[in-house]
Amino acid sequence: MNRIISSILLVLGFLIINPIFAQNKLRKATKNDLDGKCKACVDIIKSIPIDVKWGVAVENGVIIFKITNPTYISKIFSAVDGIAIDIVSRDQYTCGKINKEALLNNVRRGTLTEPVFYSSFKDKVEINEKTGFATFKVAKLPPEFNNKDYEMNLLFVKDGSVCYNNSFYGLETAQWELLKMKLYMDTIWQITAVEEKTKEVVEDYQKGFKFVIPFEKNKFDYKPEDIKPLYDSLRLTDYQIFNIDIHAYSSIEGTTENNIKLQNRRAESIVNAMQSFQNENITTTVRSSENWVEFLNDCEEEELPIAKMSKSEIKEQLNKKGQSKKLEYILKNHRKAVVTLDLQKRVSHLEVANETILTTYTKSLKDKDIRKALGAQQQLFERVGAYGVTAADFENMDIPDDSLFSALKNNQLVFHYQQKQDAEAAIAGLEELYKQYPSDLSILYNICALKVVKWANGENLEKPRTLKKEILKVQKGGFDYKKTQRLLLNFHIVRASHSIQTGNQEELERSINFVKGKYRRIDCDDEDMVRVGKFLANYNYPHWAEDVLYRKAKKIETDEDLIFYYLNLTITNPENDNNERYKTIMFNAINQDPERFCKMFSNHEDGGVTFQMLSNTYLKKIYCEHCSEQEKE
Repeated sequence: MNRIISSILLVLGFLIINPIFAQNKLRKATKNDLDGKCKACVDIIKSIPIDVKWGVAVENGVIIFKITNPTYISKIFSAVDGIAIDIVSRDQYTCGKINKEALLNNVRRGTLTEPVFYSSFKDKVEINEKTGFATFKVAKLPPEFNNKDYEMNLLFVKDGSVCYNNSFYGLETAQWELLKMKLYMDTIWQITAVEEKTKEVVEDYQKGFKFVIPFEKNKFDYKPEDIKPLYDSLRLTDYQIFNIDIHAYSSIEGTTENNIKLQNRRAESIVNAMQSFQNENITTTVRSSENWVEFLNDCEEEELPIAKMSKSEIKEQLNKKGQSKKLEYILKNHRKAVVTLDLQKRVSHLEVANETILTTYTKSLKDKDIRKALGAQQQLFERVGAYGVTAADFENMDIPDDSLFSALKNNQLVFHYQQKQDAEAAIAGLEELYKQYPSDLSILYNICALKVVKWANGENLEKPRTLKKEILKVQKGGFDYKKTQRLLLNFHIVRASHSIQTGNQEELERSINFVKGKYRRIDCDDEDMVRVGKFLANYNYPHWAEDVLYRKAKKIETDEDLIFYYLNLTITNPENDNNERYKTIMFNAINQDPERFCKMFSNHEDGGVTFQMLSNTYLKKIYCEHCSEQEKE
């Protein structure tokens, strides 16, 4: 697994006097080498645990090897003689020119430093007492690289053969990121807490909403009456739209310039139609693209040979007389807009005086009217801070010790946690409440959820098995299945990391397999899918992560973070060269955020994956086609 570590180490004395030697001195390991003298080296490097970080960095003109676990230096170099550094410059990969590395041998891409041998540095390894890093010097950085953008590859050498060539990639991982998980609060959806002043209180006070509007061919102006049926079907009358993001897609025939211009016109007319339904101003973001993604997906499904052509060749073919008509049966489905609305509930109870709601809350407690009590409580929660209500206004009210009102007490403790973020105090309060009402599984659910959060934040959990049993008790007791399944997934996400720390490989594998096998049982949005993918990739299961994300990455409605994380996982895999399915996903990324796509080809230390991907002719062609303006800059 490739790793990057940041430069934090001290400057040491030189081991190498002459840093550059005959560039063709080393040779690439043969198959016999890999099966023989190189096998031990490869096995050791691949066995390095994921929590051990290692790499090379330059400090004060000196190239340094560093590793977080010093014991692995002797392990690695028991199997190899030493290491050398391949220094690769960004200017080797200029668009419109042949890559300079094409003229070099197959051991290196750039300038090779002379190998430094274990016998010369084993007594000079230094350990930083503060960080625990072990370090040793490899070579001086050649002066011609001082003002250049460069990357370094690490070569492990045995008897003149390069047994292992390690490039460093800026790949995203996430070990501790939990799936989104809310604590449980009882709410009433259709209530009349303050007589006729309010008809509804909803749990999602603000929310987002995504949908697709198909476009008719040759129709560019959309009036309010065109959008009204859709608007009504979405039941938006009770919501204020405060932001609209529209990504308008054209079919690909015609010129790109005209297609983009027409799509902008369509998108702006939709925004104007939406604005006509409310007085409040709507913030808008409009983007337009040609729908290459769905075109290539459909061509692949229909097994049409045109999909194997380049973009310019496809354009040329479709713009021939009569050709686009032949494909209209698929092109008609590609004209659309993906619309994302950010909404805020229009809450009529905000017009009601605070005292009226407090009076209603008090009276409903006396009358044992749980529906009105929950409604008034929810309204008070919404008013805390912004509308002159303080938590003390209702937290100190005595809620009767009656199982009828256990939900109110649970809600109050959850709301207090949301305000203070004191998990320990919230757990203590909920545990006391659960002793009173042991049949209320929502209370136990919240206790378990907060314990998982504390554990994820690095706090000790004495009895993980007991916590798991409690979660299963909630699930088997009939509590919301998807909520408890999400909680179990988060339990295993944290337990996997705990298993690494304790060295319990069997437990680690069980947790990884649970997450892989069960994530489909909950309603995962794009953000959740990315977190599952990152979890699996972090534990050296990148192919599983790819399987999680692949189908979503092909769709234009998918969030760009998922698409880019999928590329992050897969773009360095040579198996994807000239793969039509993979090209579709790259075009999806380019449509979503071309600047972000181009950034992937930057130096891994500057937020890219690696510019050495441009050594791949297929990737360089796509990069230069879409990122040529950045190349000029």
